[in-house]
Amino acid sequence: FIFKSLDRMIEDNLALKDDIKKKLTLLNEQALLKELNSTGYINDKEISDLLMQNGFIFSEKYFIAAYITIKFTEEFYNLFNQDQYMQIIDGIYSVFDMQFNDKRKSILIAQSNEDFVVLFNVGENEMDDVIGILNSASEIFETDRSLIKLCIGIGNMYEGYVGMHNSYLEAVRAQSVL
Repeated sequence: FIFKSLDRMIEDNLALKDDIKKKLTLLNEQALLKELNSTGYINDKEISDLLMQNGFIFSEKYFIAAYITIKFTEEFYNLFNQDQYMQIIDGIYSVFDMQFNDKRKSILIAQSNEDFVVLFNVGENEMDDVIGILNSASEIFETDRSLIKLCIGIGNMYEGYVGMHNSYLEAVRAQSVL
């Protein structure tokens, strides 16, 4: 009985640690989004510290931001209920996570169920690579065009964390006109 109780306590403790870690990551993502959406002074050091706290250590000096919105069609809403919608959102997030989440080269942030931000850390000549990665992600959804449309805005490549902010703002503007 004691060993079973200890095992259960250890499992509960590990689950609690995972839950806290997820919440802390979400809080840090929200803090990063707040910085990116800021219209005031952007502090390179604050963004750098925030990223390093989450294990993001970038080796390149340039950044490119992409803003992705998933638009569901009327046919989609006719076919699927709310629970199915949430399962599909989770599946889409998993696909994006596999495509984009590389702590050395990119960050994926879910801004909402249907809006995602990807921040790429790139070398000077890697813009075409980023466009290729985004195109391959888009192609995954190509067969479901009657149900799901992917709109991707891409910012220009800029140097430093202030440049990341500029690229993000451009990506948001570019996506908003799609």
